[in-house]
Amino acid sequence: MPPTIGLIARHENRVSLAHELGRYGINLAPIAFDPSSVDGVLIEAACLNEDREEWPDLTTVLNNSSFQLCALLLNSNGLAPEPEGMTLTPSVAAFAQQLKLFLRSRDILAEAKLRQQTLASLNAPYPEASSAEKLDQTILYFGEPGRFYLKLKSALQLRGKKVSAVLSERTAFEAFRSFVPSAFVVSVSEDFYPFELLDHIQGRTDLKNMPVIAVSQLNDRLPDDLKNIHGLVRLNSEFGKSITAIERLIDKSKTPDPIAAKYCASPARDKYCGCFSETFARQHIEAQAQKARLDQTPLCVAKIQPLSLETRETLAVEQLAQFSSLMSSVLRAQDMMARMSWSEFLISFPATDKRAAEDALQRALRILEMTQISNNVRPSFRAEMFEYADHLSSAQFWSRITSGQVRRQRQANVA
Repeated sequence: MPPTIGLIARHENRVSLAHELGRYGINLAPIAFDPSSVDGVLIEAACLNEDREEWPDLTTVLNNSSFQLCALLLNSNGLAPEPEGMTLTPSVAAFAQQLKLFLRSRDILAEAKLRQQTLASLNAPYPEASSAEKLDQTILYFGEPGRFYLKLKSALQLRGKKVSAVLSERTAFEAFRSFVPSAFVVSVSEDFYPFELLDHIQGRTDLKNMPVIAVSQLNDRLPDDLKNIHGLVRLNSEFGKSITAIERLIDKSKTPDPIAAKYCASPARDKYCGCFSETFARQHIEAQAQKARLDQTPLCVAKIQPLSLETRETLAVEQLAQFSSLMSSVLRAQDMMARMSWSEFLISFPATDKRAAEDALQRALRILEMTQISNNVRPSFRAEMFEYADHLSSAQFWSRITSGQVRRQRQANVA
């Protein structure tokens, strides 16, 4: 379902802004929208000092800013008062990027909460201290150590954080080999975006859950695809508010990652492969289906069978645990992997439509097929994708996913 936002704009600009938002797949709520029922709010800067009965109260909008993106669309000169709790955006195109990043973070947070609920229902404890990795309390900054860096360093040091800078991709790679910082802040612009470095971060198990925050000048144009960053902060003259926005993105206690299977106890964790168990998968996927139906969001589940890339035969017993570990490391933070039968796994993709789930699965497949496990085997897999439809109950959706497995088990029993 496309995101829906509230738009507070002058009447003469509303139609053109609505048309431009539609180009990015963003729906508009009615003029008198409920701030708690939308995914974001875009406010034209010229409307800040206007008071119209059909617009929601600005205070009410800002009170909901933790649940949706609240952005201020600036004037052509880029100057406007900046209320607390608002994100600056120079254009509709930039807002669409920022909304996509916000919704991704919200989906990860929702999965983290749902995963905790499933573990509680199974009485499967996990160490609280391990729900988020203990990281070095150093913020690593990548960019010129100029005026912004010095202000950032001073402000964060006053809050008890260390800040260290790297000036090139080579020194950044070297830094990541020696330690894992609590966050990575990278200065980007239309002329500079370190794709290779950010791909490296996402490809490393110990780095992929580290917050990566991009900072850019207000009017800089950025690439369309910002999938390897967790948040984007547009810098304006009000430096203190930029620092507050950066700190909010760094703080993992407010946006925890979903609990990994390795931290969980039985019956949630599969003892052999270290991923989630079938018991956890059934309860959690049914909970995901209920949430998808309630929120009208997509949900996909892939059933995969590990294979050898060269022989196309099922992996040997001793290779399945390696396959599970490798596959878990290359999936997205919100994806859940569980072992079903002896050599069959499920991966759920919450808040993800079929096309996006297939893209995520293909990315994982490419990485797997370039990696060797024991006996010089390059792993691969066969996959079958299941997309949730809201006419199904959660139990029916689970039955549809596992029906093939049940038939195979019956055939094996008869044999």
